[in-house]
Amino acid sequence: MKNTMKMQSTFFESLMLADAERIHSQTLAWILNLHENIFPKQEKKYFFKSLFNLSNVIIIEDNYFVGTEINNLDIVIRTNDTTLVIENKLKSSEHSFQSDKYLNALPVNLRSCEENTYFAFLSLTAESPKNSRWISVSFENLLESLQCIKWNKEDRSYTFIEEYIKTLENLVGAFNHFMQNHHEYETVFMDGHKKKHEKDPEDEKYKSYSKKEYIRKNQLETIFQKAFIKKVVSDLNLKDYHISETHGVALLQVNREKIILGNKPFFLGFQFQGNTLKINFAGEEYGKSKANQITNEMIAVFESVFKNKNGFTRLNKPKIKAYMSVSKKLDKQLFEYNMDELKVFIQVILQNLDIFIPELESKLKELYKT
Repeated sequence: MKNTMKMQSTFFESLMLADAERIHSQTLAWILNLHENIFPKQEKKYFFKSLFNLSNVIIIEDNYFVGTEINNLDIVIRTNDTTLVIENKLKSSEHSFQSDKYLNALPVNLRSCEENTYFAFLSLTAESPKNSRWISVSFENLLESLQCIKWNKEDRSYTFIEEYIKTLENLVGAFNHFMQNHHEYETVFMDGHKKKHEKDPEDEKYKSYSKKEYIRKNQLETIFQKAFIKKVVSDLNLKDYHISETHGVALLQVNREKIILGNKPFFLGFQFQGNTLKINFAGEEYGKSKANQITNEMIAVFESVFKNKNGFTRLNKPKIKAYMSVSKKLDKQLFEYNMDELKVFIQVILQNLDIFIPELESKLKELYKT
């Protein structure tokens, strides 16, 4: 059943700040810096242990520091003998191996010994950082940790704390409802490419459903799409995949087979975006590759194996990078599939690829013998 109850707008949402990563970081840092009268040391200890899932005792005495934007680190907390780092990724994902780089970004004066230094990757979708030193923390985890604090509600600062907690409740509530009822959110999948002014708030599809309006106002469509796709591939236990986006539309790339040709590695896989499905073949180091790494003979082989089979009628030749594909349009949009249908759909794609891989690999390797 649709949840049509009007969401109560908070102070942060009224100022159009609820989706701004920096505002969340600055607000959380402000809360963590609050005086003991409203946020006692014992409660701060509980908060850190809860959020970072720590078992050791955290000492908060004189040497206590909370700062933001330090060497690109969103939030740094230094207690007497412990350093805690939070990287905030509300609407974006890890890129350029940030979790590796940020391990060494701590200034010397804020460092603790390695066993007392902890890193938390805060995201709406509980994204898993590439570096295992970081733990994954969701905004729902953050919300629950803040809700469990015994605040001094008589202090005037509590008004802003309460507003921030309500802001997180709206954010997490909209996200969880979408993840459980994605088929009701066609706007998430169809409007991600639009600029905010192109999404008419007077449209009935927003007015009749407050959570859709909340997503529209905060431009959350793309990150919600990514979370939905991640749920599907995670349930399938796929390993070699990448979720990104182009023009606000989430994209799933799954690599199925690595093929070595003349000491050069290539990947065969599939790509799913919107209602377009591609079987693709690309150089392993795609970003550094050149189109001429895929020869006309290789294109001909790829075309002979995949084109005009299983509905793939369009051949896309290399342009700038070492990348080619065959593509087709699907009958349904992403939101029209349920989770089980999508899982079966992806499994069938992988099974079909496995059927054609031996033929493709054999024909390509034959080229390198001549």
